[in-house]
Amino acid sequence: TLQYTPESILKHLRVIVESRGKKNTDRLEQIRTMEKLLEVAQTPYQRIRIYLTMISTRFDLTSSSTSNYMAVDQWKFAEQEFATLLSVLENNRTYVVTEGAEEWEDDEKQPTPAPGEVVHIPGSIVSYVERLDDELTRSLQHIDPHTAEYIDRLGDEKQLYANLVRTQVYVEGLTQSEKTDPRQDSLNRVVMRRLEHIYFKPSQVVTILEEGTWKVLPSELESNVTPRGNTGDVTNLVQTLCSYLFKHSDGIIRARAMLCQIYFLALHDQYYRSRDLMLMSHLTENIANFDVSTQILFNRTLVQIGLCAFRAGLIYEAQ
Repeated sequence: TLQYTPESILKHLRVIVESRGKKNTDRLEQIRTMEKLLEVAQTPYQRIRIYLTMISTRFDLTSSSTSNYMAVDQWKFAEQEFATLLSVLENNRTYVVTEGAEEWEDDEKQPTPAPGEVVHIPGSIVSYVERLDDELTRSLQHIDPHTAEYIDRLGDEKQLYANLVRTQVYVEGLTQSEKTDPRQDSLNRVVMRRLEHIYFKPSQVVTILEEGTWKVLPSELESNVTPRGNTGDVTNLVQTLCSYLFKHSDGIIRARAMLCQIYFLALHDQYYRSRDLMLMSHLTENIANFDVSTQILFNRTLVQIGLCAFRAGLIYEAQ
């Protein structure tokens, strides 16, 4: 029988991390080990390290299994652990999870931050939330859309969206304290993911989603890009997210933001605005250079503008 003590946590984690990708690794066993480690963890640092390793291990379960998407129960565990990880990070600002941070090599003792010092832990919060998002989409693609199971699975989007907004708030806080290009890049990625969850939905649906999200988030959390008070005005929300991306990003993210905004306007019966934006974006000329999913988004957006003209009785323009 192994003894799990607060002192041995980092040693156990190192063994788990080193066994990644090796044959005959029992990942479920590793997850059980980490659940025991969580029970004896005493410091925020230990908890953060355990959660980071645990969520990665859950994602590894998928890559080793035969199905192409993550099991629903594993996804839900990963999603809850991710939310808990965020709350630990929000309450302990001395620890920051960043990409490209130095590994902590000493398993015997833990880092003790001096007053005012920040300990950087290697990891990527944004990649985790993106992976959760991708896995949910993949799972929906594999479920028959005419079943109750599909409807149940769609309900998970609410949780995911709340985590996306929460991640955005967290990364915003980091970006303010230390402005670097990689930070800004991470923030752009989260804002884009959030936009991709709302641009194609009718306003009423987005309003419910937004209100539910801010109810779940701790009351002290506040976003500068999309303040808490503005949840009711969906057009304004989409406009704000798009404007933010136009200003701070370029390339594919900027093009996708532009298409999302045009799609949203067309969906909400603003034919002339959506058509003018489409013409001004000049995307028609170089859409062939973009990746496949952006080309698909472009085609869908064009169709929406046509439908919008049709609903407005502008038959000639629709054709």
